[in-house]
Amino acid sequence: MTVPTAAFSGSATAGGSESVALQYFDYGEFGPQGGHWDYINWRADDLGAAGYSDVWIQSPSQTVAPSSNGYDPRDHLNFNNALGSEGELQSMIDALNWNGVGTIVDTIYNHTGPEDPQGGTYPHFPNRGYFHEPQSIEEDRLRGQLAGLWALDHWDGRVTDFMSVYTDELAELGVSGLRLDAAVHIPQWWFDNEASDWWDWHGLFTVGEIWDPLWRIEEYLNGAIDTAFDFQLQSQLTDSFSFGGSLDDLRSTIENGDCLLGSNPVGACTFVENHDLNVYGDDPGEVPDDYDLAHAFILTAPGFPFVYENRTIDGDGIDDPYADWLANLIWIKNNLAGGDMWFRYSDDDFLVHERQGNLVTGINKGGWTRSEWVYTEFRNQTLNDYTGTMGDVWVNGDGWCNIEVPTQDWVCYAP
Repeated sequence: MTVPTAAFSGSATAGGSESVALQYFDYGEFGPQGGHWDYINWRADDLGAAGYSDVWIQSPSQTVAPSSNGYDPRDHLNFNNALGSEGELQSMIDALNWNGVGTIVDTIYNHTGPEDPQGGTYPHFPNRGYFHEPQSIEEDRLRGQLAGLWALDHWDGRVTDFMSVYTDELAELGVSGLRLDAAVHIPQWWFDNEASDWWDWHGLFTVGEIWDPLWRIEEYLNGAIDTAFDFQLQSQLTDSFSFGGSLDDLRSTIENGDCLLGSNPVGACTFVENHDLNVYGDDPGEVPDDYDLAHAFILTAPGFPFVYENRTIDGDGIDDPYADWLANLIWIKNNLAGGDMWFRYSDDDFLVHERQGNLVTGINKGGWTRSEWVYTEFRNQTLNDYTGTMGDVWVNGDGWCNIEVPTQDWVCYAP
């Protein structure tokens, strides 16, 4: 079965040069630590050196709650909140750009905060006329109040005009892309007929948050939105890379098209963990036990992978976004991954896939060293393990070679 390849962010290209983004959040149960823009600014050189193409950040808009994680905007155009000031935000974006790293910013097109808008609570939406009347998501997902937040009326031209200005202001800061919060709660036609023109004008990459069946995700991706987060794949990664899970099931999920990576890899943003899962560290079952091995898969497979780090809560996200093993995988994704993906072998604990004619990856989640003879597109040549774990392998004239992987480890072979 073939999984096609594609380019994803503005800095990505197909054929052995694929991008990796970092979701770098300051997201706490009682709000952020603060100083987040300055912190990322301080690490901008390291982010560039590690090979990340983009950093996804929370919304910079002023929030209703003084200490908020950013999803209850009071004033969309006031870029001063608990994460830092507008000046600090601009300095961070400039520093990232200087290091070849784009900024993907969370955008809140769907709603404001939870306070009643009557009486000027929200300066750009001074009364209830800009909003849908309060109702539940179950009554109408496009007009309902998500988590009690006031849903803006996208049928109202005044709302559209304002969101155009909001997009312009974000683009003026120099961001590379937008993460579309609660995308499926906004009419698809609004993205296609209105927002797409703004995004195209500014050259902005877009990724949607859509927690829905694949058919609905595809509806949105067939329009203006570039990509969506692959929640179906994340769920299967958690099952397959945990105790009792099967890597053969991961292969089947992809081959059967039961996740975006399988059905539409051009539109798949892959991830092992993000802030919507295990938010405060109280449900570790939502992420894989074999956390590093799951990253080894998404960083060698097609898709635009997002690594996650939350500075605020220990154990939420990757331990070290600059770790040597991770930087090595990012280098492999940036330099060797490309071409269609072919599964060459799989069972419960062992999986080998090839990025056609570019890279052969073996992953072993079992308790002992494993090896398998697999067919490849290579002929009569030596392949080097770019992880540095194992020695060279020889591919014979028929395209067969022996891939050996230590327990709880991975290898990445290429010429």
